[in-house]
Amino acid sequence: IGLHTWNLGKSWDIETIIKNCTEAGWQSVELRTTHAHGVEVTLSAAERAAVKKRFEDSALEKISLSSGFAYHFPDPAELKRNIEGTKEFTLLARDVGAIGIRVFPNALPEGVPVGKTIEQVAKALDEVCEFGYNNGVEIRTCVHGNGTNRVTIIKQIIDQANSPHVYVNWNCDKNDSEGKGLEYNFNSIRDRIKGV
Repeated sequence: IGLHTWNLGKSWDIETIIKNCTEAGWQSVELRTTHAHGVEVTLSAAERAAVKKRFEDSALEKISLSSGFAYHFPDPAELKRNIEGTKEFTLLARDVGAIGIRVFPNALPEGVPVGKTIEQVAKALDEVCEFGYNNGVEIRTCVHGNGTNRVTIIKQIIDQANSPHVYVNWNCDKNDSEGKGLEYNFNSIRDRIKGV
């Protein structure tokens, strides 16, 4: 069990995160980009090594990173920026000892056929997930966003992706039990879930 610093922890530095998680008995933390802990791609090699050592020397067992990168954008330049940004963030994760990063499909854009967006997200995930795998980092797409917060959509993305390393972060919201129900939805992607 662990902490995602999206809300609670967003203003904490690394030492405070380690202290509070350890005192709470949590084993892990997922550090959100842009927050006060400052684990960002701008860190030098020495700074990345220092972050890795801080967590290795702590009682925490694992860390992950949470990005803001998404692959639903109809604009090819924006999509490319997000794919390349994910790769850069993946190298940061590798360097600081994180086991994975969170990414997003994040929307079904208006005026774009749903199938086209699903195919685009699947292809982007193929690329970034293979890059992650080759660098020892899991890429976890979050069940999140406008329309993409449905397990049925995430399942279609997984089914269209060729990479066996497309993983899921189960975000937990009211849509999880729609359609055939929570148990069915969970079981449909259970083998790909790497974070909840």
